[in-house]
Amino acid sequence: MTLRKLGYALMVSICLGLAASHTAVAGDKAAEAQQAIEQAEKALAAASSAGSVWQLIDKATGSSSVPLDKLLGAAKKKKEAGEFDEAIRIADRVSDAAMLGVEQAESQKGKAEPFYN
Repeated sequence: MTLRKLGYALMVSICLGLAASHTAVAGDKAAEAQQAIEQAEKALAAASSAGSVWQLIDKATGSSSVPLDKLLGAAKKKKEAGEFDEAIRIADRVSDAAMLGVEQAESQKGKAEPFYN
């Protein structure tokens, strides 16, 4: 094998190795995004059962506030589009807001209802 062919074979094997590692990283990110979405779904279900589902403003859904379930839908769409980091970011926001909603509902149990004139 000539030196040129050896160099070519080495370059091809390096490219294949990089492609395989990129696929593994993408697979890890996809799994991480799926896990974040599942966590957000559980947190949202808890907030829903507590009767305290918030709305958030997020760049993924525009400039108006949207319910957490719509924001979670945006995270799912981002995951399907291969935008795993953005899907994770959105799902984490949904999880955090849902858990804060649950905490808020629990802290207000047994308190007097608000009075409006």
